Amino acid sequence: MPSTTLETFPNPKPERDYEIAIRCPEFTSVCPKTGLPDFGEIRITYVPDELCLELRALKYYMIEFRNQGIFYEAVTNRILDELAEACRPRRMTVVGDFAVRGGITTLVTASYEKPPAHAPPATREWRGAVTDQPPVRLPIEDSLDLHAFHPRDITSVVEEYVEAAHSAGLREVRLIHGRGTGVQRGRVQAALDRHPLVASFHDDAASHLGATVAVLQTLGPDRPR
Repeated sequence: MPSTTLETFPNPKPERDYEIAIRCPEFTSVCPKTGLPDFGEIRITYVPDELCLELRALKYYMIEFRNQGIFYEAVTNRILDELAEACRPRRMTVVGDFAVRGGITTLVTASYEKPPAHAPPATREWRGAVTDQPPVRLPIEDSLDLHAFHPRDITSVVEEYVEAAHSAGLREVRLIHGRGTGVQRGRVQAALDRHPLVASFHDDAASHLGATVAVLQTLGPDRPR
């Protein structure tokens, strides 16, 4: 069933968050196992963004399910997907509240939330051993260039960066320490070896800058040693 059946109109107050609640108490579809009709109520709650759902078109959209063989779970999620595609709301919840069949009732709830357009990257502030210097604020990304830090701060920076990267959901990070004599590389890898959130690490052979790649734990801080 194409979502082109649905129609929209401009939101009269797009600058405000407000909620629209719609009830479709006479929803009917077909059980794909028995071919018998299923009855229920579809409840739609959403916060519009630029568009609102036009109700007359929505009514005919719901009627088209009368001859559709589809499970409760599938129809509820399908309605959510197609309504969200049509009007791109800020938030939407669709509830399928189905009538008793064989002594069992079913309530299916599916939700959608519009992702932020430009989510700012997480940042972390580091203050080195020289306390009269301004702190260094860097975004928590999957790569960190350690040339910005004093050698005496490398161990603490690596430890804090790994914790922040793990909290941000990163699972593999790259620490650029340079080639040089290998002293910085040794500091970095010693810190990684001790860190409970690091599952493994290895030299980044493809890097001409001198870097170590660390794979972070996915479930918890414990790892075999």
